[in-house]
Amino acid sequence: MIEAYVNFGLSAPSTYRLVFCSHGRHLSPRSQDLVERLGERGFKVLLDVVTEIDAQGRLRNTTPAAAAQVLWASGHGLASLLITQVGRQWSPADELTKALLDGMFDGLVSD
Repeated sequence: MIEAYVNFGLSAPSTYRLVFCSHGRHLSPRSQDLVERLGERGFKVLLDVVTEIDAQGRLRNTTPAAAAQVLWASGHGLASLLITQVGRQWSPADELTKALLDGMFDGLVSD
């Protein structure tokens, strides 16, 4: 899911910025509400999966909410940096995403 999130950001950077990087105050109230609900719906899907992992007894030392928030924040940070810091000499996005997820899951989830 985080891999898809990063890939979405890279394939549709304008939409990604609107939905996940914008405070939305420049939008009409109706559009702002729609964008906020879209972001919340995406987070809920992630939270549901992490809650399932926790129900299996595999989540280490944290709550499902905190783990989902950290996972989302890490994916968001990577996507945002790759979109906004285009002049940097980044490693390939798929390599960065794999390294990020390996590190996050090794710390959050037991085998």
